[in-house]
Amino acid sequence: MHTHYDNLRVTRNATPGVIKAAYRALSQEFHPDRNSSHDATRIMIIINEAYAVLSDPAARARYDRKLDLDERQSKSAQQEAAHAKRETDAPEAGRKRAAEAAEQERRAAEAQAAEQKLRTAELREQVRRANEAARKRREARQATRKREPEQPPNQEKDSNVAGVAGGVILLLVAVGGFLVSVGTNTTPAARLAAPAVQATPASAPVLSVATRAPAVEHVNSAIATSLTRQK
Repeated sequence: MHTHYDNLRVTRNATPGVIKAAYRALSQEFHPDRNSSHDATRIMIIINEAYAVLSDPAARARYDRKLDLDERQSKSAQQEAAHAKRETDAPEAGRKRAAEAAEQERRAAEAQAAEQKLRTAELREQVRRANEAARKRREARQATRKREPEQPPNQEKDSNVAGVAGGVILLLVAVGGFLVSVGTNTTPAARLAAPAVQATPASAPVLSVATRAPAVEHVNSAIATSLTRQK
């Protein structure tokens, strides 16, 4: 709303001299004799009304009181309007806050569900990897067992070894008996030759070695033949 002060382009605390000078300047600008526009006549009427009130001290005082009252009423009306708006907006604001809280809870629940789903997937992956590793270990053990050669039965080896050992023992017994018989020399010719042999003790080892050599060679040949047959 434009007041008389606004129309004369002065402030409310302007002095009478300032008000008069402002009126004269505007009158010269918008006087019909100098300004032929249609708005000039209308503006000149507004200027004259404003100067008539503000140039009279009593009229200006009444006008100032009216302005003060209008301002107070305007402020009161604004306050009442703001209060009414708050009361009107309160339910809507409450609903808005409730909706925002529900939305936050929904987002939190979705985030928690997504996190739980991710943890479950990770756990399943760990279990799958563990099972896969166990399966590979089992397959590796099975493959190793298949590649290992089968061990031959030990009974045949044992029997062969026992046979060889038995043959060797029998041969040794036979050779021992032969050597004993040779050493004893119970034949008549041996008994006749005994004094001669005893007469020369130094030749006894030579005769013993000469007598035993063919026997040992015979034993070695027999052992070799027995071992060849066992193979």
